[in-house]
Amino acid sequence: MDSRHAAALTLVTWYLFFPRLHHQNKAGAPGDSSTVESAVPISQWRKSGPFSSAAECQNRLTRFRADSSAALDREMKIWHSHHDDPHEADDVSFMTGAKAQAMAAQCVESDDPRLKGK
Repeated sequence: MDSRHAAALTLVTWYLFFPRLHHQNKAGAPGDSSTVESAVPISQWRKSGPFSSAAECQNRLTRFRADSSAALDREMKIWHSHHDDPHEADDVSFMTGAKAQAMAAQCVESDDPRLKGK
């Protein structure tokens, strides 16, 4: 490998991209609705990083997903013990959206062509 090719490889960084959540409060009804805006181009998703390698980004993504799942599990337990409290339902709805957001998240190289369309 020549030095120019090696230098180009070191310039690539990784980012963790995750879609935005859309929160909608339904007028007159208890609770919120949280949906993932996955149809939005990845160039407009929220970005975390940079990471120096794909493995480092993937490790962070794995932790993000685990944290989201654990938070939803906690909220579900609380909701089941206080199922008559409409505010707990709001929390469960939000955490369900956050888990969906974590599952849709992606590690992307900084030179990915999808990032050009800002």
